Amino acid sequence: MSVPPDRSGRAGGLSSVVGNLGQASGAALVAALFHFTAGHGAQAALWLGGSCALVAAGLSVLRLRHDDHRVAGD
Repeated sequence: MSVPPDRSGRAGGLSSVVGNLGQASGAALVAALFHFTAGHGAQAALWLGGSCALVAAGLSVLRLRHDDHRVAGD
């Protein structure tokens, strides 16, 4: 997706805010995992991170397939 040049500042700012929000919530989630899973916090955090990465990869593949069908139909 592209943004018109007159809105590029807003788009960059929004992208930056969303990135910082993701980093902060991820750090808080990992801290909670370390707190609630006594002795196994690192392992739980790695499992959660791997699971999220697999879900994100699957959604990306579905999106690519959807985009291919839309382009073929144009």
